[in-house]
Amino acid sequence: MKHVLFFLVLLLAGSTIYAYAPAEEARIYDRGILLPLNRFLLIKRGDYLGAVIFVSYEKNDQGYFVHYRAYKHTLKGWQEEKSGDIALRSLTFGQRVLGKLGIHTPPLSRIKPLELKDFTLFANPSLDSEHAVVYYGPDVDHLDPNIKLAPTPWRTIEEVNLKEPRLKWYESGSREQDIRIDELLK
Repeated sequence: MKHVLFFLVLLLAGSTIYAYAPAEEARIYDRGILLPLNRFLLIKRGDYLGAVIFVSYEKNDQGYFVHYRAYKHTLKGWQEEKSGDIALRSLTFGQRVLGKLGIHTPPLSRIKPLELKDFTLFANPSLDSEHAVVYYGPDVDHLDPNIKLAPTPWRTIEEVNLKEPRLKWYESGSREQDIRIDELLK
């Protein structure tokens, strides 16, 4: 019952993506991409070209967390840029007390985004423990038309091939669709 109420609150909270999908499926939305864990997502913005992989999911009493590793493409090839966690944090004791008094904490304020060195992308763990969601901007209401995302089937940075002609880049306003991640480059 707790998860059902949590999910309903999130649905009513705004236009974020809290979706479920089969484990090996990516979902393209007009605001972002739902990507399976352990698959690379390419990120393009102006001269910046990067890749991120979400490697593990953890749910504990502090919230939902997905650990990531981010890479930046340079003249020397792929360089690890940083690693960290995206998160949907649980309510603190103080927030729960305030909630009982009718002062509620917006769910979006409890999300820890994907922080790259050059910019930030709004991102959150999905509730199915198998995916993460990355948006085309720093928050759900401020999408950046210059950000392009490409889901890939690759599991290691050595596999990432920017010259692959079948790579498909998506941007804000993209048509919703489901993609079998293993069939992306077939």
